[in-house]
Amino acid sequence: MTKRDMIASIATGKYLAVSMTMFCSILYADSVELKNAWTSCGRTLRVYDGTQIDNVRHVDVEGADEVVLSLRAASPKNENPTFKILAEYGSCESNGCMRISFNSRHERRICGYFGGKRIFSRAGILDDGKLHHVALSVLRGKRMALYVDGVEVGFSEAPDYQFPKGYLAIAQRVYTLDPFDADWWKRYWATLHFRGIVDDVVLRSGSFDPSSVAGGAYPRTVEYTIKPDPFGCMPKWEKPKTTRRYLHGPFSERMYTFWREGKIVYGDVEHTPDWSLHPKKLEGHAIWLVHGKDDKSFDFRSAQLSVTEDGIPEHSQTWRDGDMEVTLSAAVPFGRKPTGHVRLSVKNNGAGRIVHPFAFLVRADKEMSLVFDAPDVYRIYNPAVESWFAMQTTNLVFSGKVVRCGDRFVAAHGDGFSWDAKKGAMRFTVALESGETCCFELDIGKGAGDTLSYDQAVESMRFSWKGELAKLSLSKLPADKATACLARNFAVQMLQCLAMPTDGDFVLPRQGGLQRFVWPWDAADFLAGLDLVGYGGYVRKVIDFYFGQCQQASGEFGPFRHKWACDTACVLESFANHCIVANDTDCWRRYRDSAMRAFGWIERKRLSGGGLFPSMISTDAGVATRHWVMTDARNVLAYKKLIKAAEFFRDDNLLALKTAEGQYRAEMVKVLDVWRAKYAGMDELRIPSTTDGEEDDALERLRSTGPGALIGIGVLTEDELFRVRRWLLRRGYAHENGLYKNFASRDSACAHHIWYTTSGELLWSRAWLSVGRKDMAEKALEACMLTAVTDEYYVGERYHDANPWYYPWSPNASGMGRILQMISEIKKQ
Repeated sequence: MTKRDMIASIATGKYLAVSMTMFCSILYADSVELKNAWTSCGRTLRVYDGTQIDNVRHVDVEGADEVVLSLRAASPKNENPTFKILAEYGSCESNGCMRISFNSRHERRICGYFGGKRIFSRAGILDDGKLHHVALSVLRGKRMALYVDGVEVGFSEAPDYQFPKGYLAIAQRVYTLDPFDADWWKRYWATLHFRGIVDDVVLRSGSFDPSSVAGGAYPRTVEYTIKPDPFGCMPKWEKPKTTRRYLHGPFSERMYTFWREGKIVYGDVEHTPDWSLHPKKLEGHAIWLVHGKDDKSFDFRSAQLSVTEDGIPEHSQTWRDGDMEVTLSAAVPFGRKPTGHVRLSVKNNGAGRIVHPFAFLVRADKEMSLVFDAPDVYRIYNPAVESWFAMQTTNLVFSGKVVRCGDRFVAAHGDGFSWDAKKGAMRFTVALESGETCCFELDIGKGAGDTLSYDQAVESMRFSWKGELAKLSLSKLPADKATACLARNFAVQMLQCLAMPTDGDFVLPRQGGLQRFVWPWDAADFLAGLDLVGYGGYVRKVIDFYFGQCQQASGEFGPFRHKWACDTACVLESFANHCIVANDTDCWRRYRDSAMRAFGWIERKRLSGGGLFPSMISTDAGVATRHWVMTDARNVLAYKKLIKAAEFFRDDNLLALKTAEGQYRAEMVKVLDVWRAKYAGMDELRIPSTTDGEEDDALERLRSTGPGALIGIGVLTEDELFRVRRWLLRRGYAHENGLYKNFASRDSACAHHIWYTTSGELLWSRAWLSVGRKDMAEKALEACMLTAVTDEYYVGERYHDANPWYYPWSPNASGMGRILQMISEIKKQ
């Protein structure tokens, strides 16, 4: 039986009886020889599929009052995420159970309901890549203890459950071969399962003697590399694929997105002062082009997308189906409340006549129902038109070639359309002789709409965008055609992320995608990118929004929808950077006092924490930690930017800012020196996400692995940078190609394959440049160009190294800004 055959048997739910030696050799071939694995009791192992995640083995301990479960285990050095050991004893779904498992989350159980007691080790106890002896000793009704290498690491009272005839559970992985068809819980659990080595498992009656593992028998160094995941999914490093594009202009309160499967979606930029409007509540309407008697959608993978060298969003995409060539195009003129214009062109490239039915499905519903995995699409892209067939159509009214839902409309131009009320479809048939082409046009919008034809809309849109692109400044970028083309496309998309809310006269610096929220952490790089290429006037409107709408009496900015501890620092960073780059004296004078109030708030907060910020929420993980490489480091970066602005404008607060920055930096170095001492004499250096390293796991998959923003404040030497990079590489957080932030994913089709692009690379690029290693900075930029930028110049938030159709949150405003900054800063060297 091959490895793939065996895994397939497990995934499909077939029970498989094999010896544990055989099972381990299949899973961990070439990693380490498992001597006498699972043979100490001479029993057979039953392997289950994901409905019972654990491996189970029966050993006769009936009637015993004291029992020991022991094993050897090693976690690979390049594992992500960090694991804790979890030991449990109690009733488990009517079976008494002793279990040792390995978890990346503190409260995560391996299977089902558990009514007993559990003990956790500290996180990372296996992370040295060596084999360790692990034992759970239980004296029924009295005490249970967890030992690692003969040292007690945790204990608890023991429940008075009768030991069964023998029930042993050791956690392994869930195997889900098809990421689309698998149950959601299988995809979720598989990402959290242990990928290390388990050996010499014994369940016996009697007491545990800690001295039995002394004398150097453990640990033993093992060779381990991450094996192919159960999907047979190996990194291919293809360019990511564009799945959707923006159509609207800057300062629009209407978002028009053009999706690769032939769908155009309209949504309003709604906003409430307390940011309480959840994406689940947003309404939208959309059209989806389908064809044939069974209303098939066109294959998004085969769509050929247009690219305009000037970056103007005159978007179209083409499919070829036999002799038929189908092109869907869309354009949206400038304006706060624009109407979207759509054209379908069908051409007969064959020798015979073509007669083919088409339809535009129309839906008005929750936006998250209209779009696959909205709002951010954190899954491998796989939209299915069947989801629309299940949606309501009774809210749609057709009259005079116009479909309405309240004040929302889709209007057809020309004759030949009919309305299918049951399917919610505007139907028409194409009849073409050889070489002929026909076109169909319609509008999508809200309210009265405009009176423009498709060609007039394109002409208006192009005229407006040419005016905006005339403001583009390329003086700080390399003078080559490729960079100019990239900059134009990025400039257009970043401007499209500047939106007006439906109720409010201010500008929201949206991060992109379908989100309406604002993250100052992301917006800082977004706005820096705009300032860099000459759009300071737009950035000024965002600065007005921050100080006019978001600052509290205390000086703090926020709270935003996702409140982060570094929000205030990031706003100050954007303010100071804009004033310097745009030489905006008026902005500095207008908001300088308010900025100093914000600076005062940061100072008070850090002093209340003893020099560094106290535990606060720092990311969307929503947990409070002392996330110093994110929060405190970002605060110091803001101080440095404020100092430059104060020097630039000869401000009286310069000395106070310099003094505070020096004190803050000194507190950061104190923490850093502790970790320097711990890794003295080693060829690697760990810089944890939290000050003591113990809370790192609380940040889960959203944690900023490794040095984070600390890299950017200039406290590490060249040798230390390489040692930190080596620590990241060995654990899979970084890659030799220049990427620096691998993310754990909850979807098992994505586990260990996901990279959060541009943010880590920008910081590392700056760090490398600061020590004169331009070659390493260029490597980080090249990695971003490979993994973050599509052929159509779109940038996404994350990248899947084995599947280019995983491309969430695009266009990504901050990602574009970071890449422009990297290009500019490398040019200066």
